[in-house]
Amino acid sequence: MNDAVAKPTRRAQHAFQAWSKISVKSREAPHLALFLDFDGTLVRLQRRPSDVKLPAQAKEILARLADHDNLFLAIVSGRKRDDLVRLVGLRGVQLFGLQGSEHSGAKPIINGGAKRALASAKREARSLLASIPGIWIEDKGAIFTIHYRGAKPASAERAWKILTRILAPSMNCLHVLHGAKSWEVLPIEIGGKGAAVLAQLQELPEGTVAVYIGDDGTDETALAVLKDHISVRVGEPKNTKANFYLSDPSEVLQFLRRLEREISRP
Repeated sequence: MNDAVAKPTRRAQHAFQAWSKISVKSREAPHLALFLDFDGTLVRLQRRPSDVKLPAQAKEILARLADHDNLFLAIVSGRKRDDLVRLVGLRGVQLFGLQGSEHSGAKPIINGGAKRALASAKREARSLLASIPGIWIEDKGAIFTIHYRGAKPASAERAWKILTRILAPSMNCLHVLHGAKSWEVLPIEIGGKGAAVLAQLQELPEGTVAVYIGDDGTDETALAVLKDHISVRVGEPKNTKANFYLSDPSEVLQFLRRLEREISRP
């Protein structure tokens, strides 16, 4: 079972040790786009996503950042957009759910074959995986997630082998993204966060510099395509395509405060 999406090429540098580089790049940018993952980035991971709450201090810094005219601010998450609205609910913060495919009222467009394959895979997963200790399935509509945070390694390994057998006939229309102790099963039309971020950058002013912060394999699709921007992996300095890393969500909030001070300078 392999949770890595990208083969490591180098070790990322701690963002605070490299702050002079980040400072110059962010201050010289004519426009900034800040993309943030949610779980594991802005908030600590919980066994059940429903147990998560956005801390008041995180809401405060996000609200201040959202007030800057030269900053586009978005949260890009595997959660459904409705969950993000409930958890965040801040004016000026754009919300991209379902690995970036669901935003501003837009829903992912999925062909009939992929819909049928997804429905079949969900049924089989419920039948074959739900009884494995520590494994549970979260149905998000166009995506379903298999969580194994509470499972022992042997149970997770068994679940992964079963999942690969379930998906084998449908790999032409479904794919898997490896998250934090989870597997996201989604139609091929949903390319992931990297595709969503690139599409959004096309709509922003020329010369926009992106800052992307995320904590798991689903974020690597975005970190990999933003190598010339400011890409930050949370908690992982080695197995990442990011230029920089931060240790945990508390350091992410410190980073956001520093960034807000930088872009507030005259």
